[in-house]
Amino acid sequence: MKPLPLKEAVSTVVDSVAPLAAVSVPRDEALGMVLAEDIIAPENVPISENSAMDGFAVRSSDLRNASVDSPRELDLLPEMIAAGPAPNLAIGAGTTRRIMTGAVIPSGCDAVVPVEKAEVLGDTVRFTAPAAPGEHIRPAGGDIEEGSVALEKGTLLDPASIGVAVLCKRTRLSVVRRPRVAVLTTGDEVIGAEEPMEAGLVRNSNSPALIARLREEGYETVDLGVARDETRDLLEKITRGMESDVLITTGGVSKGERDYLREVFESAGIKLKFAGVRVKPGKPIVFGLFSEGVVFGLPGNPVSALTGYELFVRPALRKISGHRCLFPRQIVVRSGFDFPRKTGRSEFLRVRLRGSEEDGSWVAELTSPRQGSQVLSSFVGAEALLYIEPDKKEIRAGEEVLCLLIRDPGATDFSLS
Repeated sequence: MKPLPLKEAVSTVVDSVAPLAAVSVPRDEALGMVLAEDIIAPENVPISENSAMDGFAVRSSDLRNASVDSPRELDLLPEMIAAGPAPNLAIGAGTTRRIMTGAVIPSGCDAVVPVEKAEVLGDTVRFTAPAAPGEHIRPAGGDIEEGSVALEKGTLLDPASIGVAVLCKRTRLSVVRRPRVAVLTTGDEVIGAEEPMEAGLVRNSNSPALIARLREEGYETVDLGVARDETRDLLEKITRGMESDVLITTGGVSKGERDYLREVFESAGIKLKFAGVRVKPGKPIVFGLFSEGVVFGLPGNPVSALTGYELFVRPALRKISGHRCLFPRQIVVRSGFDFPRKTGRSEFLRVRLRGSEEDGSWVAELTSPRQGSQVLSSFVGAEALLYIEPDKKEIRAGEEVLCLLIRDPGATDFSLS
């Protein structure tokens, strides 16, 4: 198979997957999942008209011509209207009652005057301005109307939508099932964190880094450990991994003499859709399908593995999870550095974003001058992947460049007034 262009490879991945089946889960366990049904409001929210302010319930007709020069005084009735079950109280012509925020609007009232815009004079209240009908009154159904779609199918359940589900009297929600993702690292040279190091060995950072990223996004993970460069061990662990919805492997996908993974995939019944993408880092990436899921064979170099996750695995997982927005948000920024390069492949650099002191625009800075695919530390603190087109020979400081956000950039202060 010839390596695919980047866009074609990404399209192949997302076109090959579909959302998982819906499951019913307790509402309080649904955070971060995607709604698989429309939720219809069973009642108005709020259920009845209520006051938006602490103040005085009035008839607007009583204050029609009120002004500073010609104030109007209304008799203050003794019982205050507080939030809670509605008392059987009313406002007659020429009278007013104290009312609290959230309290049910009494019969006869069509406006609320805030407490700071009125003056209590013993048994009367003085008003120096008119009140418009409906002023400071929240209508019944002003938030959500009975019978309306309160939450649409496909909604990502964030804290606010969990709250809306409560307003709709839902204790359980139908959501797209979270995918189960298995992660396998391969290679005779790979050792664990506490094993003794010697020349020629590398520690297994790929699995922990990928599993951490998966858990950060709420996915269930299975750590398959390390498979040696031996057909039987590879096949046994890959077969176990195919019990999950998605299998991610790292290493063994190049064309070296001990890179057996592609043929083992085929022996396991995995149908390869592509093997190789014209991208740097991560050219050897492999993508395939099996009966119940998908496989990503990521390169063994840690930067290649993490970049491959952001470009290919993450969009697939988001689609499988039912998300509408599959891809990283793209923003145009200015480069803060020069970067000569060889042409022929799309390339991604790890960058941080900072605000320009000159004009407030975003500027991309390399996380490290060492951008090799083996330099895992260059991914630490990366906020975005800076994209370079295949035919572009160099990046110049100050020119506009496109960045794919890994996470939104953080701020060190709060500058809003």
